[in-house]
Amino acid sequence: MNTKILTIALPVIAALALGVGLTAAAPAEAVSDSPCEFRFHLGGAYLKDGAVLGGGYVDCKTAGSTPVQFKTLLELRHKDKGSGWATRTVAQSEQIPAPVLNIATWAPCEPGGWEIRVTMWDTRRYTPEGAEKTEKYSDTSASMITNC
Repeated sequence: MNTKILTIALPVIAALALGVGLTAAAPAEAVSDSPCEFRFHLGGAYLKDGAVLGGGYVDCKTAGSTPVQFKTLLELRHKDKGSGWATRTVAQSEQIPAPVLNIATWAPCEPGGWEIRVTMWDTRRYTPEGAEKTEKYSDTSASMITNC
């Protein structure tokens, strides 16, 4: 069998066997509806020194105003063959991005699929009287499949 075909076919077969959706590593996309943007480091979870790392940064430079409260929850999630996504580690911050906030987490590597899920709560004043409104935004990175 041609080596080039094996190089392409083996990752596809592994992804199908794990039941993980096959997605290419997308460029770091921002959460589109938020006045602040979240960008995943390297587009999603990645391997380093026997660990799976996931992180990114919140950028409020283009938001037009600073939030009065802000919360970021970052989940590093794993999927075994035949099961659903399970959160392995969590990082959270209530720091207001001024204008940027970096956040990351890691877990020991396990074979299977990995992804990062971010949720942000952004509270701003919208009226001269000081009325506040909180918006919630979420996004999930591209999936990564590894055998460690």
